[in-house]
Amino acid sequence: MQFTPKIALFEPEEPNTALSSRLFTRNQYSIRLVSYPADILALLQDGESPFDAAIIWPRLKDGQSGINSCLQMKSLDELAAIPILVLSQSKDKAILEAFYGAGADIVVSDPFDAQLLSLQIGAISRLKRSYNEQLR
Repeated sequence: MQFTPKIALFEPEEPNTALSSRLFTRNQYSIRLVSYPADILALLQDGESPFDAAIIWPRLKDGQSGINSCLQMKSLDELAAIPILVLSQSKDKAILEAFYGAGADIVVSDPFDAQLLSLQIGAISRLKRSYNEQLR
């Protein structure tokens, strides 16, 4: 069965906006741009269906830290089960490990491949939906 993953995409800082757009326009996603974990929480409280995954960059709009966004998501009961995929242009092991330590489920480093990202998003989305079905 084909489904469209519902993604919360944290807005990256300006240099990565165009790259983010290119990576996610070729495949079928239902994307909601968000700035903060609180935005996702507000959408859910307004009756929007749950997200299959969240995508976070290391540096976000307005100079926010992607690591802090991961920590905030994992600290909120309503958001903790949403898988987090991080897109890092750094290959620095300490940075990648910090994201895993903050709760990221998958950390992908540059160069990014839109097709591979599609497969990874599809995989974590299916796992999330399967988990949700088991809870019912």
